[in-house]
Amino acid sequence: MAIRLAVDFGTTSTVALFASPGVEPRLVTVDGSPRLPSAVFAGDRLVVGADAVRMGRADPARLVRAPKSLAEEEIRLGAFSLPVTELVRAVLRRVVDEAARQAGEPVAELVLTHPADWEPVRIGRLLRAAEGLAPRVSTAVEPVAAAASAALPPGENLLVVDFGGGTCDVAVVRAAPGGLTVLGAGGLPRGGDDLDRRLADFAHRGELPPRDRAALLDAARSAKELLSRYEKAEIAVPGGETVPVSRAEFEHLIAGESEEILALADRVTAGVPVHRALVVGGSSRIPLLSRRLAERGRVTADPEPETAVARGALLLAAASHVSTVDTPGEPPRHRAAVVAAAALLAVVLLAVVALVVVRPARPVAGVASPVIAQLAPTSRADEVSLPPKLPGERQANPSPLNVLSGQFGQTVRYEYGRDGITLEVTMKRAEVTTTPPGPYGPAPAGFRWVLAEADLHHVAGPALEAPPKFLFRLADDRGQLFDAWSCGPSPECGQAEAPVDRIDPGARLPGRAVFLVPQATPVTAVLFGGIGSRPGAKPPVSVPVTLPATGTTPAPLRPVGTLGGPAADAHVGTAATGTAVRARFDLIEQTSAYLPEGAPPPGTRYVILRAAITAIGSGSLPATAFSHLYLRDDRGLPITEASGYGKVIDCPPLTEEAAPGKPIYGCAIFAITTAAQVRGATFGSLDTLDLTTWPTWTTN
Repeated sequence: MAIRLAVDFGTTSTVALFASPGVEPRLVTVDGSPRLPSAVFAGDRLVVGADAVRMGRADPARLVRAPKSLAEEEIRLGAFSLPVTELVRAVLRRVVDEAARQAGEPVAELVLTHPADWEPVRIGRLLRAAEGLAPRVSTAVEPVAAAASAALPPGENLLVVDFGGGTCDVAVVRAAPGGLTVLGAGGLPRGGDDLDRRLADFAHRGELPPRDRAALLDAARSAKELLSRYEKAEIAVPGGETVPVSRAEFEHLIAGESEEILALADRVTAGVPVHRALVVGGSSRIPLLSRRLAERGRVTADPEPETAVARGALLLAAASHVSTVDTPGEPPRHRAAVVAAAALLAVVLLAVVALVVVRPARPVAGVASPVIAQLAPTSRADEVSLPPKLPGERQANPSPLNVLSGQFGQTVRYEYGRDGITLEVTMKRAEVTTTPPGPYGPAPAGFRWVLAEADLHHVAGPALEAPPKFLFRLADDRGQLFDAWSCGPSPECGQAEAPVDRIDPGARLPGRAVFLVPQATPVTAVLFGGIGSRPGAKPPVSVPVTLPATGTTPAPLRPVGTLGGPAADAHVGTAATGTAVRARFDLIEQTSAYLPEGAPPPGTRYVILRAAITAIGSGSLPATAFSHLYLRDDRGLPITEASGYGKVIDCPPLTEEAAPGKPIYGCAIFAITTAAQVRGATFGSLDTLDLTTWPTWTTN
């Protein structure tokens, strides 16, 4: 019988439990220990755990003690340059292999935990690292899992303080009717390792060789653990004396860290009633933290704090609180294994109100496939040509996106960054729907509709004219951001009401937004706010959500030509109202010669789509049509053109009409996540909402 495995992948150590139906959970031991150091050493092969720590003492340049905390995509270890996902994968694989060996059965379901305030890029990296390790892979939010292990009564709010070896994460979890909900969260880069260093410095302040320093830290860690149970302990200094230390002295040394944690708890719980607190994580055994929290209210110390999160993740999975998707066989290279905890907060995404994205010129009754004029690709002597490509380099930004953590039901005060305009946004709900409001029918093949709702309150500054759509996005598990499909903040999006194009001071507006998401694309967050294109703007607010992929096959395309190939004739729109065009596209991945200034948004790379287009027949293609030119990733997700990239060398923007006898040449710039591949470029038309009928120039 196959097993379910929950892994609490920690900053400095990893704990895991496995279970099968009707059998009590069992702790996974690695090298005889229930706690596996998360360290990785890059030798002839990747070595994980205590052995990695030992090898790293002789060659520290090839040791990573905390791969979970790394923000970059790659890291240099000695002579090797390795993707961070490979380091994480090595840790997870070791745990999975040990669990299968000890259970005598394969792992059928792998549940990975992560902090509540992780941004989509980091969740996606964790999922990619786990691809293929089990047929079903999912994630659970750490404080939600901890609350599940504590059997939180309905209606109660629980303060979860997770004090581990490398970090301290604080969150408020509510037992809502629909499940456990995170009301607020935050974290500190402080953990038990910092306390070990405090004790080591107390015992010996001079310089020590690396081996002796490591031995001193081990002695300090042992003393810390003893002081959790006894009033006195001793620290053996290598080559020197034994230094006594009392619990009172130790608590004086760590008073600063304790006060930081309490201050973080105050910020996270501001305005939120808390019924009790729960302390988990190995470092929570230190009496000072529980005692200081108890001064503010009732505190529960988990009897096995190191395993609380993994235990709760197993409970969530067993109770179907964690959504999973079968992934038989080896997953495609760029598909995450899928995806996150449904217990986290309701279901799927949210964008907010004051937004007009793309509105059809006329009502469209459904999305049934129109009759498309079939025009074969051609190569003609008079076709529009593209100039030679400029040599350049790939432009990518590996840093993570800077975000502010938000939650559903939480009012977020967002400064628009211009003229003192301040908005209060309360994200209400989000759900997959087969009947979105407005003129939409069933979703096209390979897609699903997502409806999101929010309340918006203008609290300061002048009227906000024409709220820009780039304030509202969804993010997938790879960190790709994409826009709402069509919606304004009217009570019934897409109906007869005029869209709201300004928000007056003091106005309160309900709103809806509709997203068209490929079935192969899991969604992990909804973002509200700018992505750094406006000076002075705050980081966007990121709200974690769960929308698992419902399939593995990319959304279908209608290929008419190839990127970099000869011009192809195609019909844009319906046969009755569209325009026939002859178009040639190519993709520039090495963009530095075209975009000498600026960098792509964090987690993405720039690509340039060059186009040479002319209308054929009697029709013309208006300049507004180019706003419906989309890049398609390897899942079929339509990505809109980026903004704020400045001037493009040797290529004007596509802002002119394409008419018979008047060919145009121009560029569109796109920001695509570094973890995805380009599948093609699609020329859309809102004469029909069926993306499967839009002509696409593919990469092969």
